Amino acid sequence: MRLSLKSYLEIKKMKPKLKYINQVCFLLLAVISINLSNAQQSNSYSILFTGNTSEYNHDNEELLEKWQKASNNSENLALLMLGNIFNAEENIFPEDLFLAEKHPLLFTPGEKEWASGHFSGKEMIKDIEDKLKKEYKGQSYMPDAACPGPKEVVLNEHLVVILIDTHWWVHKHDRR
Repeated sequence: MRLSLKSYLEIKKMKPKLKYINQVCFLLLAVISINLSNAQQSNSYSILFTGNTSEYNHDNEELLEKWQKASNNSENLALLMLGNIFNAEENIFPEDLFLAEKHPLLFTPGEKEWASGHFSGKEMIKDIEDKLKKEYKGQSYMPDAACPGPKEVVLNEHLVVILIDTHWWVHKHDRR
């Protein structure tokens, strides 16, 4: 394909302009990527999940050490307890999971908190809510006692956690 002299001259005039457009695009991409990486770092948030820890097991010591390190090294951290963490026989929470009470504690009751399906489940849930508020000095959140939720917890401007007591729906006895 042959170019006319006029087309050739027009392309030649455009080359310097394209050079600047490429440089501007490169700078724009660099600025965007730097801003995105800063946004990801400043908005990062960690949530540690656990459940079924009502009976302390020495095999969990390594996990607890990792939790403790994460707790000490992070300001943007929350603990999410997914039920069955309350030991009803001893009337205690596993204190090792509370991590110095500087991080929000999110709690959803499980079968053990509902007295393992016993008719006293509703009263036990209310007692657990009171006990949690007394024992955990940091921020703690759970669906209202003996209610399914949802409970909305805003951890930062980019992260919201919705807590729902799913065991409420399967408890056979009085739950209201």
